[in-house]
Amino acid sequence: MTYVDDLLIAAPEPLMLAVQNKIQSTWTTSVPEPVSNTPVRFLGMVISKLCWAETKRDVSMLTQQSYTLDLVQKENEHVKPKKIPLSRDLSAMELKEESPSIEKVRSAQKAVGEALWLTTRARPDIMHVVSRMVSAVTRAPEAVMLASTQLKGYLSTTSAEGLRF
Repeated sequence: MTYVDDLLIAAPEPLMLAVQNKIQSTWTTSVPEPVSNTPVRFLGMVISKLCWAETKRDVSMLTQQSYTLDLVQKENEHVKPKKIPLSRDLSAMELKEESPSIEKVRSAQKAVGEALWLTTRARPDIMHVVSRMVSAVTRAPEAVMLASTQLKGYLSTTSAEGLRF
């Protein structure tokens, strides 16, 4: 995987070393960081390798724990831990006022953008909530902000979750 000047090589070790050597014979690079049980940061994601107890096989884990914790901690009020990402009553995304202010819409758009970033990188489990928020961002921004607070409560308890390969 290539992103501007960052490379991630995922392959059996002999192939990975051959690709790495070819790249290093062409360009000057920083010292490669192998993915292991010590997490490696790549494009804001944390990648680690661990032995999955159920199968006794190595798995790669990709999370955005630091981004998730930053997102939760920048809330002004204390986020209460939640077991679910969105409650039934909040999922309706009901309109509170006829013409929401541009400030409320922009705040809702920001909350949606932050959650959408997380959804598309490492957290497909929050996709339904984010899609509900996206559909109401201009129509019911207050409801979107309430849903965002609930979602952040869920993320606070599941920040280490991510994709397992």
